[in-house]
Amino acid sequence: MTKLIFEQNSKSGSGMMITTRQATENDKEFLWNLKAAAMRPCVEQVYGWNDEAQYSRFLTSFRPQTVRVIQYDGQDVGMVELLERPEELFIARFE
Repeated sequence: MTKLIFEQNSKSGSGMMITTRQATENDKEFLWNLKAAAMRPCVEQVYGWNDEAQYSRFLTSFRPQTVRVIQYDGQDVGMVELLERPEELFIARFE
């Protein structure tokens, strides 16, 4: 598990703990809801949003092996999709 720690400016010195974990098939609903919340406003303005079509596209491209779920103090809050290429690590999505 990758751990990142960010210190907040506070008298107590408490930091927020941000970690990532490997996505699994069990994360499908969370990741769909996240994608819809993050992308719907933009897609609506350009193409219009169709839940069935967007969900179908999501399922077609769902690859949990390339996704890390971002957690804040143990709660799922986001995702990053990383693609390993011969000469680089490509950030495909960050939500």
